[in-house]
Amino acid sequence: MKVLGIDIGGTRIKYGTIENQKVVNTEIIATPQNTSALVEKLCEIIDASLDVSFAGIGVPGMVDADGTVHFPPNLPFLDGLNIKFEIEKLTGKKVIVENDANLIALGEWRYGSGQKASHTIVITLGTGVGTGIIVDGKLLRGANGWAGEGGHMIIDTDGPECYCGNRGCLESFIGTTHFIPRAKKFINDDQLDAEKLFQLATRGNTTAIRLWDEYGYWLGIGITNLVHLFSPSRVVLTGGVAKAFDSFKESLMKTLKQKVIGYSERNLKVVPGTLAEQASLYGVLYLSEESTKNG
Repeated sequence: MKVLGIDIGGTRIKYGTIENQKVVNTEIIATPQNTSALVEKLCEIIDASLDVSFAGIGVPGMVDADGTVHFPPNLPFLDGLNIKFEIEKLTGKKVIVENDANLIALGEWRYGSGQKASHTIVITLGTGVGTGIIVDGKLLRGANGWAGEGGHMIIDTDGPECYCGNRGCLESFIGTTHFIPRAKKFINDDQLDAEKLFQLATRGNTTAIRLWDEYGYWLGIGITNLVHLFSPSRVVLTGGVAKAFDSFKESLMKTLKQKVIGYSERNLKVVPGTLAEQASLYGVLYLSEESTKNG
């Protein structure tokens, strides 16, 4: 079976094909910034993949079972659009549409760092904070399919304003759209990003080290809440900021040991993901295999 996976981001679209459980090629293009152009580009990608037997699309935001997108961060023009309906109408091919963090979670759980752990939470650390929750070997979808918005759990009601409109969401502390501007108040570098901040910490910059310690603390508070709710045996950290794991690991684990009830008896493992930017594509592969099983 040859599978096509498409991951729509705020600034770029990543897509690729998977054969024999391996990603054989990927492409990255700029994300069109209006509905008609985006739908047209998605149709072009799908129509060009003549021998693909299954296509899946990952999108930011909350996704209904019928493929309608709600509250997509960075792509507000997609709000209320039934992408599945539009693509199938124009291409005549069946597609599945899923929240991007859920696809990443399914990929890491089935083929990456979450393997053999039937209770796994995958947290995507990047511009925002996405979560996918696996309970008893199944993706938790909840009513409307909107479960898993861990980045918007409120951890401090007096905290920074989040783009979702609330204050003190986990994302408002550790999403890079919030974290990096805060870092720039202490480090005079207009080009500062998470990778540069990681490099500074690695070289012993005390300010960078302190900022990553804060990052690890707030991430630890968020994971503590998730652990108390879902009791996973494994938490997988993926996304661009997860590359800096060594810089915030100590603070993160210290927080978990202090805050998680019964931590020493839980056998909880917190590990980086192993599939990197291909995780969402592997998530599509998993859905294709499940679709085949279910007929």
